Amino acid sequence: MRYLPFAILLIFFVPTAALADEPAEQVVAEADQQPDFEYVKEAELPEGWPAPGPIDVASVKVYPEYRAAYAEGDAAFWLLFSHIQSRDIPMTTPVEMAMDHTPEGYERVNMGFLYQSTEVGETGEAGAVEVIDVPAMTVVSFGTHGPVRKTTYDTAIELIEAKIETLDGWRSTGKLRMLGYNSPMIPREKQYFEIQVILEEVEPDPGEAEQVE
Repeated sequence: MRYLPFAILLIFFVPTAALADEPAEQVVAEADQQPDFEYVKEAELPEGWPAPGPIDVASVKVYPEYRAAYAEGDAAFWLLFSHIQSRDIPMTTPVEMAMDHTPEGYERVNMGFLYQSTEVGETGEAGAVEVIDVPAMTVVSFGTHGPVRKTTYDTAIELIEAKIETLDGWRSTGKLRMLGYNSPMIPREKQYFEIQVILEEVEPDPGEAEQVE
């Protein structure tokens, strides 16, 4: 199956040293990134998704409506993998993870495998997996590579919040997610991921509008 190699490797918390030394075929994607950054493409993006990047800067990104399968708990990856395997749904990248900011650090709430488009498969519950169509969204994103550390999250969120302050008509929903684009087969320093805060539009204040007029 065409998605099997990438899916087996996309276990984010397996130490790289435990895997084979020879990486799978790598394709350097061309995107709106800083010149010294190379994103290693291991699977296709969902239809209409923006390219990965830029890196080490907070930027606004817009995502179309998409279909995804979600699961919770420590076995989420294997539940999702079994789900797409049994339905012959190809693996895509990135893997989506909703994150919760706790006093102790950052914890994964759930994991999502993204379908190629909303025309693939069908929505609904399938055991411990739920497939839903996620509405289009606007986010502020911070792209980076290397190990996922608390300090990385702290830096990303600080820059994201500063960026949100400059946006007229938008505010944070407080929803945090991480998009993981690479498997442990890729050298740690080249593993790319994005930390994102989802935005919502701010309704104009009728009183302020009257004063402006």
